[in-house]
Amino acid sequence: MACSSAGPTRPTAGTHALHLTPAGEQLLREIGQVAREHAHSFLAPLDAEDQQTLATLLSRLAAGHGLTAGVHPGYSAMGRGKP
Repeated sequence: MACSSAGPTRPTAGTHALHLTPAGEQLLREIGQVAREHAHSFLAPLDAEDQQTLATLLSRLAAGHGLTAGVHPGYSAMGRGKP
């Protein structure tokens, strides 16, 4: 089952875009649902206020370490010779 397709973004750009196929979009929805269920289960011992406090503290830590929200840290090191 093909979940993505790739092709040039512009003929001279030298870069490629990755596009999800309908099967890939469905798989992404399913993965998102599993992730939401896991988060709900994992955070269940915390009430809503504690969950918000945790999110705030984690965001502050990430910002303090120069991490970009929504970007896996490994991607920010790509192309700079970092593991």
